[in-house]
Amino acid sequence: MPAEKVVPAAGAGDAGGCSRYGGPAVTAKRVPFAGDTDQFNCRMRSFRAAYAFLRQEKAALTARYPDQFVAVDENGVVAVAPTSRELAERLDALGHDGSPVATGFLATKPKRWLL
Repeated sequence: MPAEKVVPAAGAGDAGGCSRYGGPAVTAKRVPFAGDTDQFNCRMRSFRAAYAFLRQEKAALTARYPDQFVAVDENGVVAVAPTSRELAERLDALGHDGSPVATGFLATKPKRWLL
């Protein structure tokens, strides 16, 4: 079975749903992944490195960008914004090429969830 990737569905977020941070909810549909598996694995390694950077540097990033959304790659901060939508817009404005980035919200007072 071929690998799959998730892409935003047409009109995603226009159905009136809301995200946790007040923006529209984003839905996605699955489409077959027809790319090169070596390229896919390389991109996943880059994403894991970006996510590891975000996790390791979260305290320092939170001190520098309190209560902001941040996008990082394995080399550092790519963009910062007050909302996830603005973060996506800034990545687009920067001409971000779709290379793997990890994103997160840098909460100064994180909420505890009991599951």
